[in-house]
Amino acid sequence: MFRKKRFSKLKDNEKKNQNLYMVLLFVSIICFAFLYYNRAATDWEGPDNFCALLMKNGKMIYRDFFYYIPPVYILRCLITWFLFQGEILPLRLLGIAERALLFVIIYRILIRWFKPYISYIACFLGFLLYNSLTFNSYGDYTQYSQIFAALAVYCVIKFDEKERNGNKKGMYWLAAASFLLVQSVMSKQSIGAGIILFMFAALIAYSIIRKAGIKFINYFLAALLGAVVGILPYLIWFLCTGSLMDFINQVFLLSLNSKGLSTAKNTSHETSLLLRVCKAIFYKDSIGFDCFLLLSLVIGFISKIQRGRIKKGLQILRWFFLIGSLYFAGKILGIGSVYHNLKNTFLFLEETYLLYYLIGIIFVIVIGWKIYSKERNVLKAERERIIVTIFTGIALLCGITASFLSIEDLKRILDLFNMNETLSGLYELSFHICNVLLAAELFRKIVLKKNKYPLVMLCYLAALNGNCIISLIGGGSATFSANGSLFTIPLVVCLLCSVSNNKKNCPKWEVSLKYVPIVIIGLFTFLLTGITMGQHLYVPYSWYGWVSEPISDETSYTIDFERYTGLLVSKKTKVTLEEVTKLITLNSSGDDDFIFTFPGGKIYNILSENVNMPTDVVYYMFDVCPDNYAIADAKILKENKPDIIVWKDLGEETWQIFEEQYRNGGKLGQRKIQEWFDSVKNTEYTLVGQVYNESVYVKNDGRKINYTSFVSGENMISDINEVHDNIHKSNVINRMIEVLFPASVSNVNILYIGILVFSILIFWFLCRYTKDFTVPLLAMTILSGYLLHTSFVYYFIMIIPLLLWSFNGLRKNYISNVLHICNMLAISLLLLQWLPSWSWIKFVFYGLTIVMLVLSVLNSIFNIYSKKNAGKVKC
Repeated sequence: MFRKKRFSKLKDNEKKNQNLYMVLLFVSIICFAFLYYNRAATDWEGPDNFCALLMKNGKMIYRDFFYYIPPVYILRCLITWFLFQGEILPLRLLGIAERALLFVIIYRILIRWFKPYISYIACFLGFLLYNSLTFNSYGDYTQYSQIFAALAVYCVIKFDEKERNGNKKGMYWLAAASFLLVQSVMSKQSIGAGIILFMFAALIAYSIIRKAGIKFINYFLAALLGAVVGILPYLIWFLCTGSLMDFINQVFLLSLNSKGLSTAKNTSHETSLLLRVCKAIFYKDSIGFDCFLLLSLVIGFISKIQRGRIKKGLQILRWFFLIGSLYFAGKILGIGSVYHNLKNTFLFLEETYLLYYLIGIIFVIVIGWKIYSKERNVLKAERERIIVTIFTGIALLCGITASFLSIEDLKRILDLFNMNETLSGLYELSFHICNVLLAAELFRKIVLKKNKYPLVMLCYLAALNGNCIISLIGGGSATFSANGSLFTIPLVVCLLCSVSNNKKNCPKWEVSLKYVPIVIIGLFTFLLTGITMGQHLYVPYSWYGWVSEPISDETSYTIDFERYTGLLVSKKTKVTLEEVTKLITLNSSGDDDFIFTFPGGKIYNILSENVNMPTDVVYYMFDVCPDNYAIADAKILKENKPDIIVWKDLGEETWQIFEEQYRNGGKLGQRKIQEWFDSVKNTEYTLVGQVYNESVYVKNDGRKINYTSFVSGENMISDINEVHDNIHKSNVINRMIEVLFPASVSNVNILYIGILVFSILIFWFLCRYTKDFTVPLLAMTILSGYLLHTSFVYYFIMIIPLLLWSFNGLRKNYISNVLHICNMLAISLLLLQWLPSWSWIKFVFYGLTIVMLVLSVLNSIFNIYSKKNAGKVKC
């Protein structure tokens, strides 16, 4: 009775259940992003904010200087620059909130077709995969464009709902979708334009299948009205400032040139980017997978309306094509290399961290026991909550585990796993699954006159295709990447998790098959969380010419600039940013000096408070700066020589890679700037500093050299060879053991193992006798935090089980009520960890969590001996 009462509200109030999982998704993304969001800085930051400062000083974007993206993101940077006074950390916090918002929007879309708990799992996994990029940046224009695109899909879904109900307000939603798609274009032209093309095709298909007839004109006019309203403010602005044609030329025409798509040779040569993209999508294995899976689905649809021998024959044929699709799926994934990578990774972990695997194994056993419990009074809503708790617990356990591994271990695991190779096949397979689903649903709707999923899913799949294909072009190498998996991974995970057999009279083995996808997703979560967490702990950020140092207490330095308040970076990062900025400011003769940075490095102009720029290009990176603008700037540099040059040496190999990918083997226009620099650096300039791969030159115009600095990897480096055994310092319990038993290492290890076993027994006891499965999860997280080598990681992720536990409703006894109060207090304390007094609050939090752990055990004992609940507390 207790369980039925406790979950009756969640079952009766589906909207409340949706909102609970939405909040959990938002908090989960925030917490995992916080694990490393402030642990890296780079000299690639700054071009967008530099554009905002140029506009603040009276220059007009596109007219007075070149930039390769539309104005929405620049305007956002201009507003946030004034709002946060140029501080980098608040900008990142805003970017994390935007990332969470992006996946919340996708969640709100998916819950219309799938259960809320499945949508939560799918979106959280999508977030983890999206974060797998080492150059992942919170708050960039790509993310901003995708937010508008996701909102547009949501509006189209609302339009369909209104339209099917005969509500004329549906046209307003369609106009709103068109308005948002324009904002997507004006944030990142390639993503927005690609999604618009696919969405328009989806609208045509929607109208044809729905037999809209003359209504299509109304649809078109509503979409046109939204687009006009969306683009009109920009047109007025550009016309008033005289920059309209420059905007069109730079953002839409020359961007094709910089990507290597506009010239004849780049569309016909064997190695052109467009041909590489086509080959990446259509080749023997991918076509085989698409055909076999599509035939399997279509034959499955047809077999449902047949009887007798025909039905049995079709089912055999269906299994044949399904097995064939699995074969081609293995080929796409590169299953041999994936198996090899996984085997090496797990063997290494098993050899090194066998004790910690014991926790995971027992955790999984208890999970299986709980899920497959045959108690009649376990409601469906409770099973869903258990699955989410398990999923979250796996993610937390892996996150904590990754945080205590040594740098060397992380490096070995990442090398063994070969992340880029393994995940690329997964992204590609997800893309093909989604498109086969599209074709199958169209067949079912057109031929069989019915469909499982709403026809409006066409719009989601349209946005999916636009985003994925543009990411293939944008990456240059025509390989599937995390950026393109934004819409695909959540949908595929939802499809896997929603597989179930609702027949009443069927074999038990067939009923149990519906849990197989959940188990697969759980194992995938275990692996993915640990690998992605390890990736960002080992390489917080990586881009050409810059690799951030691994996160550790030995690489926790502050940068002596106000804009970097709250950031903790490596010694190498600190020295690079500070020394290069000093070389500029101390050798500059004033604000009017021309400080030229190549190919990026505008952060140095911002830090030295110098925005004088006679050239046209802000950012010279090879895939976004057209050749003609680079050549024109080379001529300007010859006539108007910079006072100070900051030159980042990317290496000849990098130049050649970009020439092969984006110029079809031809020469980059930036070569002219390189030739000019090589001709003057030794004659007309003096080298005053070299910090790793960045050199600073001062013009020989008689000015006094006030500061020099030469730093290299030989005389100062902070890398894996300099970091000690563990990423984080020892925890409280380990330190206590070392104090109590300083003489005997063996005694320390025995006691440590004893505590570990005791913790496992507590966890098992709570799983066995507690009424709420989130309580063992809370205990597991607390104990893991005490036992493992953790610091900041532990406090961030603690809020997830605390929040999960707080979602559960009724308290039945005094101890439960006290636990609930302690839980709320613990969450409140975690929100105060940014305060300077957190070091003292931390000990209160430690004490509070110990009290919660003890109370949880007492509460379970109370349940055992309670007459009211006797015999009803087993899991």
